[in-house]
Amino acid sequence: MAERESIGKVSSIERDPSTSSSFSFWVKNGVLINPFDYVSVKNHEDSRTIGVVKEISAPTDAQTHLSNFVGSNFGDPGAEGNTRRITTIVATAHVVANTGVNTPYSRTGAKPVWYPVLNDTPVSFATEEEIMFALGMHDIPSEVILPAGAIVRSSGDPLPLFLDGRYVLGPEAAHVNVSGTSGLAAKTSYLMFLLKAVIHRFGKNTAAVIFNVKQRDLLYIDEPPASGFLEEYDNKLYELLKVSPEPFSDVIYYLPWGHRKASDVYEDPSKKKVFYYAYTLKDVYDELNLLFSDIDDPQYTLESITSYIASSYPDKKLKFLKDVCDYDGKPIYKKDTIVETWNQLKWFGGYPAETVGSQRENVIKRFKRHLSRCTNADIFVEKREAIALRSELEVKYLGEEVKTLLIPGRILVIDIEPFEGNLGVQGFIIGDVVHRLKEACRENRDAIPEHVIILVDELNRYVPTGSKLSALGREIVDLARVGRAEGITLFTAQQFRSDIHHQVYENCSTSLVGITGTTELSRPAYEIFDKQTKAVITNLFPGEMILANRRLKQPVRIDFPKPPYRRQDTR
Repeated sequence: MAERESIGKVSSIERDPSTSSSFSFWVKNGVLINPFDYVSVKNHEDSRTIGVVKEISAPTDAQTHLSNFVGSNFGDPGAEGNTRRITTIVATAHVVANTGVNTPYSRTGAKPVWYPVLNDTPVSFATEEEIMFALGMHDIPSEVILPAGAIVRSSGDPLPLFLDGRYVLGPEAAHVNVSGTSGLAAKTSYLMFLLKAVIHRFGKNTAAVIFNVKQRDLLYIDEPPASGFLEEYDNKLYELLKVSPEPFSDVIYYLPWGHRKASDVYEDPSKKKVFYYAYTLKDVYDELNLLFSDIDDPQYTLESITSYIASSYPDKKLKFLKDVCDYDGKPIYKKDTIVETWNQLKWFGGYPAETVGSQRENVIKRFKRHLSRCTNADIFVEKREAIALRSELEVKYLGEEVKTLLIPGRILVIDIEPFEGNLGVQGFIIGDVVHRLKEACRENRDAIPEHVIILVDELNRYVPTGSKLSALGREIVDLARVGRAEGITLFTAQQFRSDIHHQVYENCSTSLVGITGTTELSRPAYEIFDKQTKAVITNLFPGEMILANRRLKQPVRIDFPKPPYRRQDTR
């Protein structure tokens, strides 16, 4: 075996002894070392203990800062010190793993040694094999390996970080959440890179639904990026990770009817798989509770009415009990007319007493008022056939599309950005897709790809912390809890991890944090990271993340390439 180059020696002192969980070492002059570098030390019976550097200090023999002040001619920065101080670099590493000693009493054939490394033992940079072993990447079956970024080292080339796909997409664990400062953390870019890696590796059994929430950010993901967008470094990372830097191939886009024109987005919509989407009452009569997700309902009156509609509509029990006139006294609906459209529902008032309670008139008025407000967007239509006659594109119902068009390797991109100022409508669209997809998985699982990814940005808008869960919130929390068993995986992002409901991030097997401020990092949502890791997070650059995964033994600092598709332009 080739002799290792030592970069220093273990330094165990009375006030800072080596332990089973950490050790310190002085660093040889001229050696560059950084937090999140991996080092290796010989231990018992030729086993090796592998640690990750967490803290670096530069102690001297000066007793106090005052000693140094006096030594510089009582505070003259230009003076040559009259006392030559002895100094060195000392790094503190947390133990990640031990390669172990041979034993017949272990399934792996080796028993790890949790023995403190001894003083004066040489320290070297960990090899690629040792890093993979320490992080648990060495025994991931090849058929489930998922590239998730690059581990950047102070010594040597970047190493690929591999995750176990079963702990990202299920069934062992699932869901990915990314947080970080807006614009600097590149949250969406990472999720799209990871989605690219997933489709590249598991496209034969994986599909995805993406919600576009920022301008036209994700409406060109099947087009190559502008020349020069992917730099040489990006291409090297793609080569390292063995992922093709090509745009997504099988993509269908859905634009909201009446709120985004296809000709304003694409030069030639006929060359795209692009449709409009709209909702009739018949589509979503059983999901009206999602419409009121942003409305406080302390007496549960809205929920009671929506439940009654959901149970009565399919059996045509919603009938007008008398003739109804408009505000000018003009008859509009006759007695016994069956409610089938949004407008009819807005005039309907024949709810039983057990549904609306003693304040009948006020309750019904409140419901109608909120219904009118929540459905005033153009996507809520009386009949889709009517608007299809004046549309250059087909008009679809999203709930049906996710049930019938999700095939392996395909991505559905749903544009909800035009409703940025209308949280109720955005939440309704997301909730409808999630609900219908869960229905499809439970009713006919074989018709849906084995894995379906739902990508949602700005998650804090839909499942905020510190508030009662809305109908939409319950859908997302339920998905976070049981989605892995159903093959549905959430890819989510938000600026502040502490702003989303704890049941979502606690159920995410993979969490990433980009550059984030110290105040935010002090919140309980970040307790998975130690204080040294938090210090690193405050100084990350765009394209860098700290990644924690249930399968990995320690958080990892990673870099990743820019996603390989065209970004929005200003046309």
